[in-house]
Amino acid sequence: MTDTPFLDINELAELLQRTPGSIRNQIFRDPGALPPRFSKPGERMLWHRDDVEAWIARRREESQARALGQRRKAGSRLLVES
Repeated sequence: MTDTPFLDINELAELLQRTPGSIRNQIFRDPGALPPRFSKPGERMLWHRDDVEAWIARRREESQARALGQRRKAGSRLLVES
């Protein structure tokens, strides 16, 4: 990766452990499932590193909250079934 605060599609794909092709597909199919793009229409696609890192952190927190909620739900079922 470079010293610039911006990531190109290849760097984003590497960071998200995806292929550049899958990123391109997702841009058109479900852009909300990717970090927000920084680029202007008609220009090279770029993502600001800070935006990507914040997006990853939010996704991690949401995932952890869902997992905790599922464990609590499973735990309450066990109490009821006992």
